[in-house]
Amino acid sequence: YNDYIKGKAGYFIAERDALGRNIFPRGLNLKDSTSGSDVVLTIDKTIQHIAERELGQAVTEYAAKGGRVLIMNPHTGEVLAMAVQPAFNPNFFGKYNSRAWRNRIVTDSFEPGSTFKIFLAAGAIESGKVGAQDIFYCEEGRTRIYNKFIHDSKKYGWLTMENILKVSSNIGAYKIAEKIGKDSYYQSIQNFGFGEKSNIDFPGETSGFLRPLKKISPVGFANLAFGQGVSVTAVQLVSAISAVANGGALMKPFLVKKIVGKRGEAVLSNAPTRVRQVISKEASSEVTAMLKRVVSGEGTGGRAALDGYQVAGKTGTSQKFDVKEGQYSKEKYISSFIGFLPADAPELAMLVLIDEPKEHYYGGKVAAPVFRKIAAQSLAYLKVSPLKEKDVMPLSQKVNPALRKKRLEENKDLILAKGDVPYMPDLTGLSLREILVTMKLPPTEMSGHGIVVEQNPLPGKLLDKEEGYKVRFSEESRSGMSVAL
Repeated sequence: YNDYIKGKAGYFIAERDALGRNIFPRGLNLKDSTSGSDVVLTIDKTIQHIAERELGQAVTEYAAKGGRVLIMNPHTGEVLAMAVQPAFNPNFFGKYNSRAWRNRIVTDSFEPGSTFKIFLAAGAIESGKVGAQDIFYCEEGRTRIYNKFIHDSKKYGWLTMENILKVSSNIGAYKIAEKIGKDSYYQSIQNFGFGEKSNIDFPGETSGFLRPLKKISPVGFANLAFGQGVSVTAVQLVSAISAVANGGALMKPFLVKKIVGKRGEAVLSNAPTRVRQVISKEASSEVTAMLKRVVSGEGTGGRAALDGYQVAGKTGTSQKFDVKEGQYSKEKYISSFIGFLPADAPELAMLVLIDEPKEHYYGGKVAAPVFRKIAAQSLAYLKVSPLKEKDVMPLSQKVNPALRKKRLEENKDLILAKGDVPYMPDLTGLSLREILVTMKLPPTEMSGHGIVVEQNPLPGKLLDKEEGYKVRFSEESRSGMSVAL
């Protein structure tokens, strides 16, 4: 898009006499310069800021090598946020190693690990050969394929496909892939866009790696069932789960919404582009229901759960391949979580990836909480209403009397139980993120930036679930003040 932005230089043609003065024997031959056009991105600056901040904090917390967050509108393919760590300042790019210039969301691929089981389940449902309640024997956590062993993190016996996805059984995934067949499974993941470029309007995109069908060995086929031996980009992965979220349509991702000329005229306009129908709406609904179970209390993605909203998603924990050793590393992992929400009326599809975290490495432990934090703030900003009271009742429940009228720092383990009226805690000094995590619902009205300096209702007052609460933020701390708005 550089040619659109830079415009064209102006000029005039003149001759010079013996004294070096400009003369115009043929008249003033002047060409005015032309201003460049404005490129309008699909990126939402607020969601982008949220993603960058939370990713940066997670990479620091886990002393990770890096990380990525990609957020898209699952219905249109619009990219709402792209965050990469380590980051660099493009205004001073010369100060950074050239490897830092890459947008790893587009240019770098990785093994997806268990997040790939989403598309195994989708292909299985679509094929009609496997249903959500079909059961498979998971070999008590260990099985052999030729000279290789496949392991699960725990010993599982008989599991339904739904529960295989919920507990993320590798052996169960292999059994499902075996049931639907090599050709059918391979065709399904190709339909989701893996192994080919998404054609996003950004340079340097890689197609990832999907081995040709004829070259996939029995062991390689087993690995493919749980996301090993295949590499994907963040763009491919979020585009694919967006198809699950939106009823089965694979959408082309795009970054540029439009290009506007100097007079405000439309020079170019991009519209959502449907690539193909990958699965039926019925299959989409079934897979979504299974992914909601993953984020339930019993699933591996429980830390991605967000009160007031249903989340559909999947954890991923993939070993990185050590090229020097010629085998998968036992020390280097990629932790990820991919999902969409609200599950039954999705506004956002998101991938969170943390590269080589230290101490903890499971996707459910490392990446899922980052997903939750970004989602909570983004939905509050977008003013997406939480579920109705009949579905979830976070504010109509009882507050433990021993915790009433205390500051939130003293109530980190606030216990809610159905039947009593909640009281308003003291929010002063808290950030928006801290409020969302603790209150479970976004404010009905908010203004300013920084930390809370005013609130309504006041601390200790009854909190009407219909009216909600209001807050005002300020960059200047006014600790201890609680003023009604």
